[in-house]
Amino acid sequence: MHEMLHALSAESYGKGSWFFFDEGITEYLTRMATVGRFKRNAYPAECDFMNRLVTMGATDDATLARLYFTGDWAGFEATVRKFAGAWISFGALRTLNAMNSLAACDYLEELHKYPEAPLGGYHALLEVLRGVGTTQFTRSAFQEVWERRDLGGEFADSTAGLRALFEFSVIGYLRTGGGGGDSSYAWRYRDTRAPFDESAETFRVHPGFK
Repeated sequence: MHEMLHALSAESYGKGSWFFFDEGITEYLTRMATVGRFKRNAYPAECDFMNRLVTMGATDDATLARLYFTGDWAGFEATVRKFAGAWISFGALRTLNAMNSLAACDYLEELHKYPEAPLGGYHALLEVLRGVGTTQFTRSAFQEVWERRDLGGEFADSTAGLRALFEFSVIGYLRTGGGGGDSSYAWRYRDTRAPFDESAETFRVHPGFK
């Protein structure tokens, strides 16, 4: 059944999907179709992620089926945005794997629970990033733009601003000794326990915010 569903999925769905998501939704639909007949244990992390999306209310069975069989990515993204708000980054979601999927679910639930939390001074922080003008930047470049902006006392200094952006996974920082590749950067959405390094000098904006 699982492999048959893969064969029946829409080409337009497959073009926008990735391994973790694809196996998750395929296994989720397989278990729906075989409920009470077989006990399945395949792709546990992937399927658990889909279950959590539905259980929390970020999507529903009908939307997942339309996505899978007709390629309705716009409908799927609309249901997630209705649940989590406009701040959700689908670029970030497309990095999901078995290691960070639970953290991503927690992030979605946090956005739903506190829809106003990212507002206020965070708009000003994004304007600072736009002023910097590059997806990879240094602390000094951020500080230079920071000093030209009036953030209304929301943040004590530029370091506090960088920390806030890191905590919302808008930026990651280059780890000490990192070579510059993406794996050398610390991201909060990949590791919810990752602390902000106040001595970091090089940062990168998440692709979802380009």
